[in-house]
Amino acid sequence: MKKVFYNASLPRSGSTLLQNVLAQNPNIYATPTSALYELIQTSKEVYTNRSEFAAQDPEIMDRAFSRYCRGAIDGFCNGLSEDKHVIDKSFNWATQFKLLENIYGEKPKMIIMVRDLREIFASMEDGYRNTVFKSNANVNWATLQNTTLKKRAEDWAVSFPLGSSLDRLKELINWKNDKDVFFIKYEHFCAYPQPVMEGLYNYLGLEAHKHDFDNVEQVTDQNDSYYTFSHKIRRKIEPLTPKAIDVLGGGLCESIYQEYEWYFKYFNYAL
Repeated sequence: MKKVFYNASLPRSGSTLLQNVLAQNPNIYATPTSALYELIQTSKEVYTNRSEFAAQDPEIMDRAFSRYCRGAIDGFCNGLSEDKHVIDKSFNWATQFKLLENIYGEKPKMIIMVRDLREIFASMEDGYRNTVFKSNANVNWATLQNTTLKKRAEDWAVSFPLGSSLDRLKELINWKNDKDVFFIKYEHFCAYPQPVMEGLYNYLGLEAHKHDFDNVEQVTDQNDSYYTFSHKIRRKIEPLTPKAIDVLGGGLCESIYQEYEWYFKYFNYAL
């Protein structure tokens, strides 16, 4: 039976690179950014709000809806590929841990890649500065909306995808589901890809695969014109060079640390 795993990584934390490494395994279909979660979420809203469901026995309805969700996820993933396993990538899976556990009767296998948060902000700012031929819908010079680095950082912190992903991550930790998640620090993955992948395969309960970390072909197919930031990957995995201080400046880096001290301490990122 095909197994479905979930990649709920933070934005700009290497999740697309990881998906393409995993895709080297002939038994794994690794998705680009997926909207499978949104299909389930939309179904939850219909199930919650339709009087036809509310008027029936709630125990029977809950059981039926749980099986519906499982059938929807399995059917969707079976339609993607004949590969034995699917790893579905969406920021939004992090707060659906209990739902997935209820649907399948066991804890889901969920991967979350993280990164020094200052580097995530720097990567987002880099993406903004390097997009020169298209206007940015979030920047408005008439109203002075997001027209400075500080304003953009404040906006990213409270909006999709970064702000919502951080809230989901914090909730996952608050609900104590973190102990069942496989966390990968992007910096560690780039420096030591082989042991990281060995640990990941062990967590997923799959046979390890010999990966080529010097030539990672991008096979996840998505049109970046629909996204604010590029999902193009580096073909060779090698240690990262920190750039947050150069891009953001020391003051903003310190402010990010103070605002998200819980994150830096949880994942052991130094000041």
